[in-house]
This record gives sequence, C-alpha cells and structure tokens, in this order.
Amino acid sequence: MRHTHKILLQRKPGQSHRELKVVIDWSGISRSDLTILAKNAIMHDVCWRVKNEDGPFPEEVVVVAKEQVHKEPVVLTQFTPPPPKPSKRVTELAELLKGLSEEDKAVLLGS
Repeated sequence: MRHTHKILLQRKPGQSHRELKVVIDWSGISRSDLTILAKNAIMHDVCWRVKNEDGPFPEEVVVVAKEQVHKEPVVLTQFTPPPPKPSKRVTELAELLKGLSEEDKAVLLGS
C-alpha cells in the first residue's frame, strides 16, 4: 500500500519554500516496525518542542500516544506567489515613457 503526500520545504532561511511529493510505501512493515516508527516520530516532535520553548527545562515530558494521532488529512493550501517587483531601471524607463506621445515612442523604438 502506498500513500502520497505533498509538503512545503524550505532548505535555508531566506529561500522560498518548494513543494516536495513524499510517497510512503507501507509494504512489508510489521506492527512492531510501526511502533518503532511512531516512537521515533514522537521523540523527534518532543525534542523539537522542548528545544524551542521558553521557560525552565522540564525534567520529564509525558506524551499520550493516542493524542498524537491526527485524523484530519494534511492538505496544502494553494499559494500563488506575488508577481515580482519591477527593477529600478524598469520603473525609471516607464516614468520617462509616460511623457512621450505615441509617435515619439514609435520613432524611439524604430517602428
């Protein structure tokens, strides 16, 4: 059995997010393998949360495994990036061309 999920990933700060298709092939995995996989995912999540939270460092973190299961589908929202801003030279040229008549533009462009 295979599941396909799309995620957005950013490699370095300041770079744009890129869409990545992740295909999970579940064939040949046992119940004990799934337990190990879930344990590793929970440990990774706890490490990330404790590392990034403010306040004193906890002695213990209790995780109820059943509460870690999210049954809602993971959905990517459609994102359309804004159009690029014109360069300073393009903006200056547009300002200069505003003052010309259509005949002057035609002569200037050689048409």
